[in-house]
Amino acid sequence: MFLVPQMSAPFKIAGVHSYEEQRSTAYERFHRETGFTLCSRVGIDTSAYEDGWRGVSPRAEVVFADFEDAEEGLLPVPAPRFVSTPEPPCPRPSRRRPRTGTRKRPCSETPPRPRRAGRGGAPSRR
Repeated sequence: MFLVPQMSAPFKIAGVHSYEEQRSTAYERFHRETGFTLCSRVGIDTSAYEDGWRGVSPRAEVVFADFEDAEEGLLPVPAPRFVSTPEPPCPRPSRRRPRTGTRKRPCSETPPRPRRAGRGGAPSRR
């Protein structure tokens, strides 16, 4: 059981007086690519819950998918040829001009905090 946008379902129940059959191009493409047939078995009118959404309140339908019927028509997914392990992130270099005589730090070493002029030592009195 899934909750999908009304334009992606092959029917309309939410916000209409009676069940309407509707096969949009989005649903036809989904059905062709996956082999899954979506259907309605309970007839829940989700428009009664539109005020419960935060922000945008999309019109949605409750659909059922029969995965056993679609298994025969699906192609097997090929295994990946290799799996790459991402390298740990390296800190970005600063855009300032490097000072002469500075050494380069490896990625694993964190850069020192920059010192601000006039902020070292005792707190100022106001």
